[in-house]
Amino acid sequence: MNRAKYFDIIGVGKAYVDETAVVDKTFVEKFAIPVDGSKLFRRPLLEEIRRQVSVVDCRPGGSVANSLCTSAHLGSSVGFFGKIGNDPNGEMYLIDMRKRGIPWLCDPNTVTSRPTALCIILHVPECPDVRSIAYDDGCSEDFECSDFNNFDLVRPNILLIEGQLFVSRRKKEAIQNLLQMANGKCQIAVTLSGVANWNKHGRSAELIARNADIICGNSIEVEAFFSIVDSECKCATDQIVIKTMGKNGVLARSNSENYHQAAVHPIKISSGTGAGDAFLGAYLYATAQSMPIGKCLEIGAQAATRVLESVGGRL
Repeated sequence: MNRAKYFDIIGVGKAYVDETAVVDKTFVEKFAIPVDGSKLFRRPLLEEIRRQVSVVDCRPGGSVANSLCTSAHLGSSVGFFGKIGNDPNGEMYLIDMRKRGIPWLCDPNTVTSRPTALCIILHVPECPDVRSIAYDDGCSEDFECSDFNNFDLVRPNILLIEGQLFVSRRKKEAIQNLLQMANGKCQIAVTLSGVANWNKHGRSAELIARNADIICGNSIEVEAFFSIVDSECKCATDQIVIKTMGKNGVLARSNSENYHQAAVHPIKISSGTGAGDAFLGAYLYATAQSMPIGKCLEIGAQAATRVLESVGGRL
């Protein structure tokens, strides 16, 4: 860790509790949940889906939080901004982060009565390499500018922000302000995880392109993001764009240089949940240690494989 910094990495993300179940294909068709995709539900209908499945695993999740857990596991000093409800799932989330030594950097609860966000991950045996996701955002997007105003953004080496918060239906202004406040004070990384359409969010996309030092997503997410960014938009100097491609490895671009990291193939895939998050968490861990890009990609690929071989999305 840079001695002038208090944290290697801090993250701002949506705090979900992930519940996993195995269903047949007719079940996802019944609720029109895409195979290898996700669908947002109102909470009453999501609870009905939950009642009709047998949950085999339940644990805290969320893209940024998963990445931070990997960074912390590898030795980084990390902290988290997130929102949870006053409910058992929220309490479980707090306990898990506390056990991992990850401090919560804002008031975790909101003034609303919305519950902790819930994500039901459905595995269909007929489609073993993909998953279907039914979810509700709960209170996970309920950030206020006041959540960040008292935090000195010089303290972290890297600020990681969840891209989904920039397309929020409710509180994206607080996240947009945070992005601009952090510029020049720390490195800014944005994960595009879960956002495949930026058509109605051009201003947010250009803010990210102008301010983020690191942008990471899978092939669909990266291509969707840059398809909406104005061709005349001046991207951040020395910006690194990382595209994860599953078994085809990872591509990264920095200025005019391109990098490729081959995938580290798992011995056995136990779960596909969280591999991309683990990659980014390990990549940022290595970046905070000032390792070269090639080494950062290698460490990220190794962490992704470790998550593929384990149950759940966190190391």
